[in-house]
Amino acid sequence: MENSGVFEDTMISDVIVESFNDESMQFDISKASENPGDDLLEGLDSYLEDIDDRLTVSRMVNDSVTKGIVNAVNEEAKQTLCEWKQEQEFREEFETLVIQNTLKNLQNQFETKLQEERSLIHRNPGNKQLMKTNELLSLREELDVISRSLSSYESGSLFSHGLLEGGEESKKKDRLYKKVQNLGTPSSITERNGKHEEANRSRLEIMDPVLLKNMPKEELIKFCKTEMANTKRNDETIIQEITEKYYTLRREILNSCDPSSPLRREKEFDSLRKKIPEVISKLDSILVESKRLPVACDSTEYVDELNNKLKTLLSENCQLKDLLSNKKKEAKDLSSQVSDLVNKMSNHSLAEANLLNQIRKLKSEIEDTRIEFSVREEIHKCVIQDLNCRIKHAEDLLMESIAMQDLSEIVLMEAAKDPKGTIEYGVEDSDMESIIMQEICAIIFREAIKDAQLTVDLLKMEHEAENENRASLETLLLESDKALSIQSKENEQLKQELVLLSASVEEKEKMALEAKSRMMKEKEQFEQICQELNTLRDRVSRGDMLISESNKMSDQMKNQLEETSHQIHLYEKQVSSLDQKLTLAVNDLKDANEERRQLRENVKQKQNVISSLEERETEQKKQTESVLMTVQRFSKALSDFEQRASDKVEKNNLRLENLHLHCRPLFHKSKSFKGLELIYKQKLERKKSDLRKAEEEVDLLGDEVDALLGVLEKIYIALDHYSPVLQHYPGIMEILKLVKRELSGDNSKPVY
Repeated sequence: MENSGVFEDTMISDVIVESFNDESMQFDISKASENPGDDLLEGLDSYLEDIDDRLTVSRMVNDSVTKGIVNAVNEEAKQTLCEWKQEQEFREEFETLVIQNTLKNLQNQFETKLQEERSLIHRNPGNKQLMKTNELLSLREELDVISRSLSSYESGSLFSHGLLEGGEESKKKDRLYKKVQNLGTPSSITERNGKHEEANRSRLEIMDPVLLKNMPKEELIKFCKTEMANTKRNDETIIQEITEKYYTLRREILNSCDPSSPLRREKEFDSLRKKIPEVISKLDSILVESKRLPVACDSTEYVDELNNKLKTLLSENCQLKDLLSNKKKEAKDLSSQVSDLVNKMSNHSLAEANLLNQIRKLKSEIEDTRIEFSVREEIHKCVIQDLNCRIKHAEDLLMESIAMQDLSEIVLMEAAKDPKGTIEYGVEDSDMESIIMQEICAIIFREAIKDAQLTVDLLKMEHEAENENRASLETLLLESDKALSIQSKENEQLKQELVLLSASVEEKEKMALEAKSRMMKEKEQFEQICQELNTLRDRVSRGDMLISESNKMSDQMKNQLEETSHQIHLYEKQVSSLDQKLTLAVNDLKDANEERRQLRENVKQKQNVISSLEERETEQKKQTESVLMTVQRFSKALSDFEQRASDKVEKNNLRLENLHLHCRPLFHKSKSFKGLELIYKQKLERKKSDLRKAEEEVDLLGDEVDALLGVLEKIYIALDHYSPVLQHYPGIMEILKLVKRELSGDNSKPVY
């Protein structure tokens, strides 16, 4: 709308200027007919300066418009890119959160499954090896309890004496002791597992991918923030509970210890403290291998499945490697093509810049030549007009000289016939001299006319040669314009090819990145499976060695087992509770498998979403191309408008110059009128001062008249008393009557 208003204003101004310029041009033509040569020479400098100013203005306008359009397009592209990046970051964060939660659930389920398998192994009563392992377990736990009691006693004594060096070790042991007690009690384990399961279930219920996809951005952000806050609060509450339990247990342990005899007991238990950790480490290694042996023996089918999976993964890995190598080759080829195209584009851009510079130079030269041609044509016209005037004047003189020659010939003939008559008519030597001079002038004029005709012919030849040069320059211009149009088309084609190649390169890079990510994931899975296989093989080999060693150690430890048999009943109860937990863990594993299937479906849905996003990107690219086409059209319209505006501005400047020339005498007249105004103002002020003085004098005279009238009244009153005496004098009575009339007339007048 703003552009339409600007165009309407320019059209109205153009119409007004054209109507004004028509009148000024008529006046200029009438004036130019009087003195064309002088006006042209005076207006050339101003005309050239105006052309330079207009060209600079048009270039500035073009630069400003193109910069504004380019900045607007860049800002829109930056905004779209920022939004797209934010969406991708948000999706990546959300996917990482979902994957972390699923991995945690899978870890918990795997641990519960292991516990169930161990419980199944423990339930077999006929297996002597299991009985031995149970006995070893009980022995190990008793030794662990003894070592913890010793460490707690040591920590209490050190704390009572205030030794800072052993404080950190005692804190670590207290923490371990507290963790063991909390984890050892079945009630605490069940409570924690229940809380964890409830939290996981609530999160899984809330974090459905379908619901999260349908949710808008603001609600997703709020949901994530609330979840983060809830998790922080839960963690803080758990940490507070654990710290409170830790401090309560530590107080109880410190209160139960006797601070009076710490050194004696330390000497007694030094040897025990040194031997207990060694025995515990050996028992741990035996128990670990003995517990994992039956699992390894029973899991042959699992190993076969893992081998099959490994083979499939290896085949897929090889295929993906081949695809990666092919895609890398394609990417290299595309990069080489892009580099070649970039080099070509740089060369084309340099060629374009050089051509543009040449075109500018040619345009400037063409404009200069056009101006020179126009000036020369006008000068030639002026010269031809002067020559025509001179030729006409010379022809008139020729006619006069021919007439004078005829007259002189007639006179000479008559004089030759009768010289006496000529003497009688008064023909003298002076008349003969004038006749001879006229003949000489006629000869001179004839030669001058011949020279003028020769000069006119030469000027015509020069004019024709200049017209031929002008035509050749115009043909060169047309050829250069055609070459420019061809080069612009080639550049546009190259740009389109570049855009297509860049799009293909980006798509292939995306495919390569996706393939790399898949390869990395499959490599990680393959490495994990290989590690599991290696660990299983090592465990099987170690188990055989450790069974023999454990048989030897069991014979040695029978005496110690008899002393700790009364504690086995307690551990059997704990084992039964652990068996129940293992059954629950098996169910959780089944749920985890179902969740895996759901996750695979979600991954497929996400891949579909990614394909839709790629389609949107292609649509956005098409929209940008359409915007660029509209910008090009707009630039063409602007160039046309600039040409029109420059032409109209040139016309307006010429008209303004003519107006300026017409207004100069008016300006001089206005200056003269201003001087006259000052003179008349001075005269008025003088007259006003004279009138004021005259008014003051009139006022003074009026006062004198009033005084004289008063005296006359008094005289009249005095003479009126003597009226009977003065009746004898008629002249005096008439004077008295006149005085009376005047006094009565003065009294009848209003007094101001």
